[in-house]
Amino acid sequence: MEVLAKAVPIAMLTFVVSSMLAVGLSLTVREIVTPLRNGKLLTLALLANFVLMPLAAILIARLLQLAQPLGVALLILGVAAGAPFLPKLAGIAEGNLAFAVGLMVLLMVLTVGYMPVVLPALLEGVSVDPTKIAKSLVLLMLLPLLIGLGVRAGAAFPVRRRFESPTVTPTSQHDARLGALFTGRCRLALLGCMLALALSPAALRGQPAAVAPERDVKAAYLFKFLGYVEWRAAAFRAPRQPIVVGVMDADDIAGDLSDLASGRSVNDRPVQVRRLRISEPLAGLHVLFVGAADHGHVPELVNEAQVLGILTVTETDDGLAQGSVINLVMVDGRVRFEVALDAAERAGIKLSSRLLSVAHLVRMGTN
Repeated sequence: MEVLAKAVPIAMLTFVVSSMLAVGLSLTVREIVTPLRNGKLLTLALLANFVLMPLAAILIARLLQLAQPLGVALLILGVAAGAPFLPKLAGIAEGNLAFAVGLMVLLMVLTVGYMPVVLPALLEGVSVDPTKIAKSLVLLMLLPLLIGLGVRAGAAFPVRRRFESPTVTPTSQHDARLGALFTGRCRLALLGCMLALALSPAALRGQPAAVAPERDVKAAYLFKFLGYVEWRAAAFRAPRQPIVVGVMDADDIAGDLSDLASGRSVNDRPVQVRRLRISEPLAGLHVLFVGAADHGHVPELVNEAQVLGILTVTETDDGLAQGSVINLVMVDGRVRFEVALDAAERAGIKLSSRLLSVAHLVRMGTN
């Protein structure tokens, strides 16, 4: 299983890059741009990708009452237009390959601005970095496509024939419309595949693989909290001193949080993640996350954290009752969080009203 987990990303990367290269070798820039001048078909295709597909994903997730990980995956698929396999499938369907490629490039550009706006509006606590989306699209899709187009234009590289796939020329207006709407239909088929996965025995039994996204969401919450907390004045000795997050007995969340924090900063401060065990001191931390396995030690950890001005985050049913400032809970299959302002006051911590406005529950303080 571990080998498969490592092999799948490599296979996907190889497929994406080779597919884009092959498409570039089989078309010209003029062939790609010309079909996009058909305003009616372009409008239909954009509506299918940016309106109908997200609505279909939301409707399906709600009708089937999918668990949060599957619902989130379905929604991401619904709003992520411009997938690299669409030209390949357009060729298989004998549609307008040139239009599919041109539309894919247009969708990729629009998605860079579309996803960071729409996805956070649909998924609470989610943020999308447009620069990371743009970087992956340029490196994995646009660059191989441009290289292929350049090789074809130069017509001087014998290796071109080895990658070149036949160009499909539409023979009728029906074929042109098929090419125009193909991206929407392909994504609708993918939504169907997601449904099949959601209704599979493994998903219904709740196998460990279905639990992993819950940990990802909790790690994302931990990172997001950092931007809405004001610590004591003495918490930082220098303007660029890192925010240190201690994660106790939850190595999976620590790993995900480290990946999220890598190369990023919060309020101009880098973020460091420390894996802790119950016997280790808390000095030097700004945030302490206590995993469910250490449920019995929460009260004593909270007492020490309050003295040091540390924000405590737990994931138990009675986290607030045990003194935690923020507690992550599952509500209707989704990860939510509750806040105790009295605990925050005791630790000398202030929480943004924006954070409180999206909390599932807020226990008021004394002021």
